[in-house]
Amino acid sequence: MSNDISEKTKNYELTVLLPALNEEESIGRIIEEIKNVLSKKNINYCILVSDNGSSDNTIKIAKDHNVLINHVKDKGYGSNLKTSIKDVKSKYLIFFDSDGSYDPNEIVPMYEEIKQSNIDMVYGNRLIKQEKNSMPFLNRYLGTPVLSKLISIFFGLKVKDCNSGMRMLKLQSFEKVNFFCKGMEFASEMFIKSKFNNLNIKEIIINFRKDFRSGSPHLSRWRDGWRHLRYIVANAPDKFINLLSKIYLINYAIIFILSFYNVDNNFPRYHTIFSLLAINYLFSAFFLGIVSIRIYLVNISSLESKLISRLKEMKKNNMLMKIFMFFIFLTIMELIIVLLKWYLTGFGELAEINHMIRILVYSAVGSFFMYFDLQLESRE
Repeated sequence: MSNDISEKTKNYELTVLLPALNEEESIGRIIEEIKNVLSKKNINYCILVSDNGSSDNTIKIAKDHNVLINHVKDKGYGSNLKTSIKDVKSKYLIFFDSDGSYDPNEIVPMYEEIKQSNIDMVYGNRLIKQEKNSMPFLNRYLGTPVLSKLISIFFGLKVKDCNSGMRMLKLQSFEKVNFFCKGMEFASEMFIKSKFNNLNIKEIIINFRKDFRSGSPHLSRWRDGWRHLRYIVANAPDKFINLLSKIYLINYAIIFILSFYNVDNNFPRYHTIFSLLAINYLFSAFFLGIVSIRIYLVNISSLESKLISRLKEMKKNNMLMKIFMFFIFLTIMELIIVLLKWYLTGFGELAEINHMIRILVYSAVGSFFMYFDLQLESRE
């Protein structure tokens, strides 16, 4: 099918790509809108519906409207788009959702912008011009702005709407871009990979409408938001990841120092220690997950990371397991001291919480290095 689509699109200037999954309520209407808009312009175009396994009448309706159809078996918004983007061979490609939320009248200004400027991708900002009830409140004022700001901070891009589903591409610029994401986080990946490949991006303000469907959208707000956040942070420059690790180690250093101090009741020592422990345990799950994804991305998508390279070098020299064993040794020594003190009291009541705090610190920090070693081993 990919060769067929490549052959059918190679002589067109523009391909209008409509990713679809059970869109029978809207697909016919949006195709007609596209034809009405582009029939008035001198643009050599085709419409391609990229179907991701629809079980309703989406494909039948698309065929009735005499458009190209690409069947993508790999499930997910990202899988659907990245497959069709690779298959299409026209000079330009614009994609947007098939649910009617994006106005086809925006195609022409985006097309003219990418033709006249030295731009590789033009995307539409939906956050300024919206019909009432076209976007959930949290998506508009929390999720999308926060994720967009993180992309701006981490990658130096002026992105206002990273989740925009309407984008015009100069396909030649994306031929060597290796897309990875299968889900909705593909929207963020496009910006990040564009930065990695030194591509030029421009934003224009578009009109965002209430979609044509009567049912609920395919989006899962919290799951998709988490996948965006995870991918953005996993690709962030090393300096941000290093900052997270420094905060983690500083917290444990504070806990370690406080474990030696005997202070009066005016200083909440134990409250401070256990609060920092709680923060670090919560933080460590997120941090280790990000490092795991980062190792995977370095191996499969050529992400450059001095941090991961350094960890690989340490593993090669067995330093990760040596550091882990060092902290195990410190843990055992603390336990021996506690047992010795218990013996000297005749196995009576013993209050040695300071030693137990240090044991927690040693085991937590040591486990990090064991985790790094095992993750690198499993990814080889």
